[in-house]
Amino acid sequence: MNKLIKKLYNRSEIRFLFVGAVNTVVGYIIIISLNLFLPYVTAYTCTYIITIIINFFTHKYITFQSHGKVYKELIRFIIVYIIIYLFGLILLYLLISVFGLIDYVAFGINVVLSALLSYFGHRIISFKNKGNN
Repeated sequence: MNKLIKKLYNRSEIRFLFVGAVNTVVGYIIIISLNLFLPYVTAYTCTYIITIIINFFTHKYITFQSHGKVYKELIRFIIVYIIIYLFGLILLYLLISVFGLIDYVAFGINVVLSALLSYFGHRIISFKNKGNN
């Protein structure tokens, strides 16, 4: 069992899922809380800023175990997150304002699709060290 856990931990995809699950729960709690008194666009934007900080450090040191320069990786990380943010904002607009989905359902769909973009964007762009699995 211990070997299986080590083998799984050695895969960046598994670490991403674990770190992403924790970060997603935190982000979802934040956005739901903020959406109680803020419009969804404002709640989403505030949540995005807060979770970028959390996500950078957890993905740098746990998911991708990167040894690159913090400032270079942070700049690339923010660029990837801006792209994902814009994707999410457009997606939320379409799902909520155009297709009439309930906010909470739209947030859930956005989380899943943004997670996929996040993994590949950060693996390929943000933490593009040769040692990443």
